[in-house]
Amino acid sequence: MKDFLEAKRRRQQELINAIQAASPEELEASAEQVRAVMRASKSGRRQRMAPPASHLTETILAAAREKPEGYWVSPKEFLHLGSRAAIDKTLSRLAHEGLLLRIARGAYVLPLHGRFGPYPPSTESVLHAIETNLGEVVVPSGAAEANTLGLTTQVPVREVFLTSGPSRMLRFGERLVELKHGNRWQLIFAKRLAGRVIRALSWLGPESAPEALKRLRPRLPESEWEALCGAQAVLPSWLAEAIADE
Repeated sequence: MKDFLEAKRRRQQELINAIQAASPEELEASAEQVRAVMRASKSGRRQRMAPPASHLTETILAAAREKPEGYWVSPKEFLHLGSRAAIDKTLSRLAHEGLLLRIARGAYVLPLHGRFGPYPPSTESVLHAIETNLGEVVVPSGAAEANTLGLTTQVPVREVFLTSGPSRMLRFGERLVELKHGNRWQLIFAKRLAGRVIRALSWLGPESAPEALKRLRPRLPESEWEALCGAQAVLPSWLAEAIADE
């Protein structure tokens, strides 16, 4: 009996400590969970009460820490722990406190830490997560490809990528990265050299593409040139003609 009372006293003290350490938002979220259980009880339905918001906070942070750089957590991962409103509020608070970074709607990543404080993950790591988790094809824009291939000295002001998924903006602190839904022919061959050439030529346009192709032709392995020739049927007519005339 003595051991039982001592264990009960310890649990009460742990609850008191948790309440004292909780933020106002966490207390409100926990209170809402209790009210939901009471409403369900009155209606004759049984409902399992979600863990306290402080536990939700730790669960979200633990999940984010387990992921590789650039991989995000989203509200739907934690719906078994509480209401959507409570989860959204906790994620927003963690982002406000700098413990998570909101890179897009419903997507939060763990910041990295260096000598000068926290900073966002690399663009490449987030794009890799998009390709892996969502199955999207993500490639650099035509302007970026043209610059990399030495066809223009213009450097794009903003990072823009083409994707097979929906268009949206990614926020890396103060830096914005744009994902634009691309046409099927712009994404063909993905990151292969032939695909990079197609995107660069499409950005240059009908007037500049033929001359650029003459410069690129000697640098292309035969396998990549054959891939370009084989894709003429899905390319815009002006681009297909430029390849056929080369």
